Order: sequence, then structure tokens, then C-alpha cells
Amino acid sequence: MAEWVHRCSPQELQRLGCPFNPLTGRYRVPDEDALREVYAKVDPVALTAAGCARLAALTGPGSTRLTPDGVPEREQPRAHRATTVGGPPPKPRRTAIAVDDKCLRGARRPDGSQVFVTLHGIP
Repeated sequence: MAEWVHRCSPQELQRLGCPFNPLTGRYRVPDEDALREVYAKVDPVALTAAGCARLAALTGPGSTRLTPDGVPEREQPRAHRATTVGGPPPKPRRTAIAVDDKCLRGARRPDGSQVFVTLHGIP
């Protein structure tokens, strides 16, 4: 919060109720200790309710897509894909494994040569 207050414009500092210094012509920015003291007195439930109400006002009513079972769709890419492509989503592909000529540390053949592994996964 202290970093945010230091970046505020004079209009925002005025709205926050910061004191005005007529000698410098600026609003005095509260320090971190003052902010901690003030925000320690704020009711967390009221602050959360005010923040959620503000976010709800910013979003406004929109066209919410519904899933087939009537639940609002939360992921926009999935909602877009469902309306444009249609049908079930594609099956996920298996992860391919490719290890080329890796030396196994400490592994030796009876003749003393090192063991190398070459493995290729097929998707």
C-alpha cells in the first residue's frame, strides 16, 4: 500500500484525505506505519464486500455462456472453442519420451565399456 500511495496523483491523494502542505504545494503522503495503523482498524469483511461490489460494478451484465448443464462458463477459450468447433474436446496426446545416447553413470558392461541408453517414445 505504501508503494501504491507514493505513486498516487495529487487528485487521488486529496480524495484519500491526505493533508495539504501549503509551503510545498503538495499533499503529504502517509508513511508505511501510518497506513498499517489505519488498515489494522478496517473490518476485513466490510473491505472484502466493498471490493467485490466495486468489481461487480466494473464488470456489469455481460453475455455469459452456459455449459450444457446450465452452469455459467468460466473459461473463455473453452467457451469459444465449444461454440466455434462444436463436439467433444480432442483427446489429450500421450507425452513422447526421447532419450538419445545418454551415458548411465557408474554402469559398466563385463568388458568395462560404458552403457548408453537410446529410447524413443511413440505418441
